[in-house]
Amino acid sequence: MRERGNESGVSYLLEYLLLIGILSLFIVVTSLYLKDTLENAQVEQVLQNQASDTASVVASQLTDYMILSEHARKISSKIPMTKSVGGVEFTAELRSSGGKAYVVIKDESGREVTKIPLGDESTIGFKVINSSVHSMEEEKSLTFNKSVVCDVPIDVSLEIKPGAASFTTSTSNELINHTITIRKLQDKTPIEANWTLYLWNGSVYSGYGDTNILQTRYHWPGDNPTDWSGTNCTYNSTEKTAICTVRVYAELKDTPQCNDTTNVTVILSKKPEEVEPFMEYSKFAKPSIVSLGDTAEVHIVLEGKGFLKEQADLSVVQVLDVSGSMEWESEYQSIDDSVTQINYWVEKFEINTSDVGKTLHIRAWTTDSDITNLTDWYSTVCVDWCTFWEWVFGQCSPLGSCQVYSNYKDEYVKVYLDDVDIGGVIGDAYTEPYGKDYIKTIDAGDLGNHTIKILARAPEPITLHLLVEIGSNKVIDKSTDYQSTLLIHNIILPSGRTQNDEYEYLKVKANTQLFDAWLESPSGSKQMFEQGKNRAWVNDSDVPAGTYRIYTIPIDSTSNFFTAKAYTSRLDAAKVASIYFNNLAGIKYVGLARFSTDAYSYKLNSSSTVLPYLTTDKSKATDEIKKLDHNGATDHYDGLYAGYVEFPNETVSGNNCTECLENTIPLLILLSDGETTICDSGYVDSQYYNCNSCDGSDYCDVGAEKAEHMANIIKNTEIIPGNEMSKIKICTIGFGTDLSSNGQEFLKDIASPRPDNGQPCYFFAQNYDELTEAFEAIYKAFRIAAKNVTVMDTVNNSITINPNLQYVDGSLRIYLNGEDKTSEFSHNVNNTPDGTRINVSIKGVAIEDKIEIVFKVKPLKEGSYSLNVESKSYITYEKYPFGPSNKVTEGLGSATLTVKKGSQAKVELG
Repeated sequence: MRERGNESGVSYLLEYLLLIGILSLFIVVTSLYLKDTLENAQVEQVLQNQASDTASVVASQLTDYMILSEHARKISSKIPMTKSVGGVEFTAELRSSGGKAYVVIKDESGREVTKIPLGDESTIGFKVINSSVHSMEEEKSLTFNKSVVCDVPIDVSLEIKPGAASFTTSTSNELINHTITIRKLQDKTPIEANWTLYLWNGSVYSGYGDTNILQTRYHWPGDNPTDWSGTNCTYNSTEKTAICTVRVYAELKDTPQCNDTTNVTVILSKKPEEVEPFMEYSKFAKPSIVSLGDTAEVHIVLEGKGFLKEQADLSVVQVLDVSGSMEWESEYQSIDDSVTQINYWVEKFEINTSDVGKTLHIRAWTTDSDITNLTDWYSTVCVDWCTFWEWVFGQCSPLGSCQVYSNYKDEYVKVYLDDVDIGGVIGDAYTEPYGKDYIKTIDAGDLGNHTIKILARAPEPITLHLLVEIGSNKVIDKSTDYQSTLLIHNIILPSGRTQNDEYEYLKVKANTQLFDAWLESPSGSKQMFEQGKNRAWVNDSDVPAGTYRIYTIPIDSTSNFFTAKAYTSRLDAAKVASIYFNNLAGIKYVGLARFSTDAYSYKLNSSSTVLPYLTTDKSKATDEIKKLDHNGATDHYDGLYAGYVEFPNETVSGNNCTECLENTIPLLILLSDGETTICDSGYVDSQYYNCNSCDGSDYCDVGAEKAEHMANIIKNTEIIPGNEMSKIKICTIGFGTDLSSNGQEFLKDIASPRPDNGQPCYFFAQNYDELTEAFEAIYKAFRIAAKNVTVMDTVNNSITINPNLQYVDGSLRIYLNGEDKTSEFSHNVNNTPDGTRINVSIKGVAIEDKIEIVFKVKPLKEGSYSLNVESKSYITYEKYPFGPSNKVTEGLGSATLTVKKGSQAKVELG
């Protein structure tokens, strides 16, 4: 019994110990479990709080972005995120799902901790880019970006001159200029961009810049339609004429979304006489895609196209004033240019502590043997004559002369030490060596590195020498070839315009206060302008035609403005311009008359018994123009009468070939530099004018009245009776800076209305450039592609219909060939029940003229819609052949504008 009891005690003890072990393990496991549970609960709560905070920050920042989005294209801001919570890393995401946007926070296992809806993407104003940022990343930011919108809209234009190319062989008769201009759309200032030009024949040219010119001749592909396949042309094989399109594309270098495209039409023809003139027009928006709140420009472009048809050819009689004042000066060319001396000889040296107390010696020079190239440059200096008092005050020479100088001067070499002119001279002027000598004792303030710059007056290469010594040590001992910055301007006196190819005189005035300047003749001889003068002259008489060159070098290191003016006689300038005009295409017959105290009609076709004064041989007119000389007073009546009698008249035997001028426009051009000062007594259309009181010394009112009566007779004369087009037209040019108001009013009063704009065909020219422009304007005024043009457009901001746009008040501008001519065109802007109505009236659009009507609009809502209001946006005009029966009304085309809001703004985490 005792033994069995012992066994039972051991069993109970083992059971007890096992139970205690199991219970202890349970308690340990339970404790560990409870510990993890409690800790995880705390971490989860903190993580939830951090996730909510991060999501709320993102959401609130996006709200701020929407407030600022109208004023900013791109916004970035940092996001506060703890690196980890209880050792748990996490991620913030932007998510787009089903058209809705969310902010989502995930832990490192990918579990969603929190999710905040932002709303429908179509209404919140931006598109979410699926993106994320990890809590351990260094940069944690949110970015709002209107990346589709261009910050700097550009406007690329293409001008092709001439816009119509004729062919007699496989190569165009004309050299074609393609001018590409790139500007900022808003303020029209130039901006550089990459551009590509696509010609009609497939040729492609590329470049970079703000203004670029490409010159080329076009090549005729062939006479068969198959020869034109692959070109951007519409070809008519019967008329042997093609209408072709040239395109230019431009984009900003770093922002290719800022781009623009322009198309231009050109005409190619082997039968230009069969091509009727026509007008092209288009309407478009720039830029074509905008953000809501931004503005866009609406462009309506009218362009005259075609050749000068035979029906529009001119029969021109030029009546030129050869009175004594035509000897007076006329500005022929003006030069304004900024010049900076950029050619320096530069050397460097160092002054050390051990050099203090020693002598610094700088010596720069040249010698006669070094400047042999300058013999022709610094030898003859010309000064102008002047008044006694100008001479007394040293402003010029009393007699005017060209003085001979045989040597260089010390002052022609300049030395700058650390950009300071050290001054000093080597010795006497005109005694070699020529240059600068500078000596100083070195002190502590001179320690360090130093730069020497040397410039000299050297229009051709010379040799310069430089010696720099510190004490007895030669720091620099060098020589070099040197030439100044040289500026060259050409003055071209064309040949074939004056008798014996000589001009009466050439006077050139230059400002030489900060420059050396020379005038070189076509033979190569040089005359130097007097130095250091505000008004320095070179005068020559009986000068040969050719190219004269003005050479200029700056005499110091500063940037300065050089000005010069070249003068010829008024008569020589008139000869050059009138011969140029006669030789323009589309002028069939030419005639010539001259007047002063009396007048003379030239029989340029003297062998003819029916048309002795007018000729198609323009060289005959040129030969007589070249011989003209000046003398006497000014009798405008005599001049008008002398020009008038040159036109054929069926009642005048020996000059009655009126049918010779059929299908041409008879035109009399009167050029004069003064008012009427004399007239002859006599009868004009049975009216008597008493001219005895006029002696040629002052304004003659009765002479002007007599001339006006003569002008009215001319303007009411039909070369072919019953043919309105054959009425003689008068265009007048007032020439000279001293033309009185009486003279200008007289010339304006006798002028006919211009066919292109209805204004008097009168032009005032103060110099040669303006005179040439006047002749060109007369020429263009009779090359009409469309007449009586009315553009009517309406901006859809009506309250009675669904409004899309708002017209920007005061934004209307009208450009003619790139120049703002708004004030010269009849226009008005009115508010109507249909919207803001814009009306522009244009008398005529000339061939190769480009008229651009531009105004700004502000979108009122997003979407894509037409810029035209039905039946309220149109153009009315007369097409060729002009007349009421050819009046047409057409719509302005299908211009559209796209306005974006939400799809243009994007938000992204990263």
